[in-house]
Amino acid sequence: MNKRTSLSYWISLGNLKDLKKSCNLALLPWEQRLMYIKEQGFEGVAGIHEEIDTRLFETLGLQYASGVSFLHPAAGLDALRKSVDLGVASISVHLGHGLEPENEIDRWIEMIYEFTELHHTAIYLETHRGTCTQDIRSCIALAKRHPYIQWTGDFSHWYNGLLLGQYFDQKISYLSPIFKRTHMLHGRVASDGCIQPPMNQISAQTWAHYQALWQETLTQSEAPIIPIVIELLSHKIGYDPGVWQAGSPIDDLADRWQDALYLKQKLNHWFQ
Repeated sequence: MNKRTSLSYWISLGNLKDLKKSCNLALLPWEQRLMYIKEQGFEGVAGIHEEIDTRLFETLGLQYASGVSFLHPAAGLDALRKSVDLGVASISVHLGHGLEPENEIDRWIEMIYEFTELHHTAIYLETHRGTCTQDIRSCIALAKRHPYIQWTGDFSHWYNGLLLGQYFDQKISYLSPIFKRTHMLHGRVASDGCIQPPMNQISAQTWAHYQALWQETLTQSEAPIIPIVIELLSHKIGYDPGVWQAGSPIDDLADRWQDALYLKQKLNHWFQ
């Protein structure tokens, strides 16, 4: 066990976007939102937002990571270069759409590894639905073929899409090669039937499963510090379930900012 491994709390810019009008952050300009999250103990942000000058993160003392979708080599490498130019601490990659042959994915991974070596930038392959990492077997096979891969573990996609909660102990023991090389986590708790239920609708068993997943990551990872990026996203992109009221447009079901604070509090209780 790496006794030094600890969590650093970050938040996704998407978690701060398109909030419910009743949320206390919803009407604040971006600079004030970022100042407020810093006051709440968040040390970094992740994502790209066209309304924000990324120099603001450095001014406020917030670390910054980006995400890139890599579907074609030319466009993917260009997106990586743009992230490097922004001075990011790391980049999480959604690699492919899940149907590419192994030899093509292997070629892309080699390209990304060469880019990492050239630019001295940490690049993590993210576990995510609709990509080459959408199932556990594919990830384990990738880890065997490319043992240098470092991971962003977003286990909500597997928990929901692969029913990870069923036969949980057997499945979690299979994930050791991923845990050992995980350098970033995404903080979202999915259920069997919903990618992002409100926090007050999550069962005790599901909470226990996520505690175990994140504890195994902290126990096995080679990284001294792992940022966990709390990422609760809007109904507009299919994450929050949404709620409809007569005469009003669909809105988020949850107050995603308050849920983010609740999840951070729970993580702090578990791991600090």
